[in-house]
Amino acid sequence: TCREGDTTLTFDFSPVQARLAAVWQGSDESTIYSYSFSGAPTDIFRGEQAFFSPTGLLATGREGHWRLIDMLSGDTIFSLYGQALAFSPAGERLVLLERDKVRLYHLPDGARLGILDGSWDQALQLQFSPDGQNLAGTLSGCPTGEACENPTPHNAVWRISDGKLILSLRGDDYAHWIAFSPDGEHLVCLLY
Repeated sequence: TCREGDTTLTFDFSPVQARLAAVWQGSDESTIYSYSFSGAPTDIFRGEQAFFSPTGLLATGREGHWRLIDMLSGDTIFSLYGQALAFSPAGERLVLLERDKVRLYHLPDGARLGILDGSWDQALQLQFSPDGQNLAGTLSGCPTGEACENPTPHNAVWRISDGKLILSLRGDDYAHWIAFSPDGEHLVCLLY
């Protein structure tokens, strides 16, 4: 399935099926292959990012366009446009930065559940806490929700139940990558 010179960028295993998704970078574009464990690719998509939800939906992303695909039927459930898509631990919700707001959606129907505090122009990473009650993000923008002339890098933590921003770090405290500890009590930050 790969031509000489292709490079594997990322891969992810489905948590509910014997399936692997791999993103291959060719000379001019990226392609997503979905493999059954028999070895042959069963589905081919265009895109730069691919990963599975905890319930086995495949998210494929290309230039901000995201598709959520039911891998049992092969059907696209719904599509979104935004940055830094992330699934909740149970797979019943997703978030992404869409039109300057971090938006929360229900799965699998795609119903919008809410908008989290702040006005953001870029998101590098969004991640749910292990219990799904909080969300952390690495973003650039204004945590007050108002438009601002000089967006600044922030690490933000929201409470999902009401969408309120409960922690915002910027300046010297800003981290490029963040992760919750397995118990959700600590937030690890990588500064460089």
